[in-house]
Amino acid sequence: MSASTTAWSGSAYALTGSWEAAEDATQEAFLRAHRDWERVGRYDQPGAWVRRVAANLAVSALRRRLAEAKALLRLGGTTAARPAAAAGSGGLLAGGPGLAEPPTPGRCPVLPGGLADR
Repeated sequence: MSASTTAWSGSAYALTGSWEAAEDATQEAFLRAHRDWERVGRYDQPGAWVRRVAANLAVSALRRRLAEAKALLRLGGTTAARPAAAAGSGGLLAGGPGLAEPPTPGRCPVLPGGLADR
């Protein structure tokens, strides 16, 4: 992994625990920045916008995966019934060990202050 990839994907990685999911969120954020560059390019710090969008996408994907896990638990499913989760790379978005237990209500990931400024 290159230093530039780490710099752009760091916030998303802190939220997901998976470089693959972080890179996907960052790539989607860059795609959106390119698509809306007339607006985004006028911001004082367009890079900060890209990092914020990547973090938002990572959190949305995390919430979606947790909702899927809750639904499977409600329906009586087990972790063995989730082949996509078994193929994960270990992060929460990838369906790693973080989804083996139901999520604790009221908990959400928090970015350390220094990491969000990169």
